Amino acid sequence: MNELWYIWTINQQRYKRLRESLDNMVEIKDILYPTVVKDYSTKAGWKKKDVPLYSNYIFLRYDHTNHIHAKLEDCQWIKEYVGICSQQEIEDVKALTNKNYDELMAGETLQKGKTYKLSTGPFKDMLCTVVDINGEKLTVSVSLFGSDRLIKCSTNDIEL
Repeated sequence: MNELWYIWTINQQRYKRLRESLDNMVEIKDILYPTVVKDYSTKAGWKKKDVPLYSNYIFLRYDHTNHIHAKLEDCQWIKEYVGICSQQEIEDVKALTNKNYDELMAGETLQKGKTYKLSTGPFKDMLCTVVDINGEKLTVSVSLFGSDRLIKCSTNDIEL
C-alpha cells in the first residue's frame, strides 16, 4: 500500500466534529491539523491558546482510492480536495508546530517607519518605508522622481 498525505479544506470551526467523523474511518491512517501556541491578553493577564497553523486545512494520510475520495467528499465538514503533500513537507509542517505563533507571523517582524528593500514587482531592488501594516498587506512609500509615492504590496514583496 502506498499511503500518501493529502490536503483537504474544511469548514470553518468544524475540526472537532470532523475529527470524530474521521476517527470512525478505518481507511484514514493519520490526521494532522497543525496548531501553534498564541499568547493573548485578557483583563486577568496573558493566556495561551492553540490556534490552527493553516486555518481550514487538514492533512490526511491514507491509501488513495476512488471509494475513500468519494467518502471524504461526502463528509459534511470537508469542503474540497487540494492536493498531495510530500513527506518532507509534512515534516516541515510538524517542525513549525513547535514554534510560537508570533515567531511565524511575518507581519510581526515588520515595523512601521523602517526601511526595507522591495524584492519583487516593478519596484524591485528599490528602498521603501513601511507606512501601514494590515495583516499580510502593506502600504509602503517609495521615492520616485523626487517625491514619495505610496504603493500597496504584500509582506512577501519585502526583503527582511
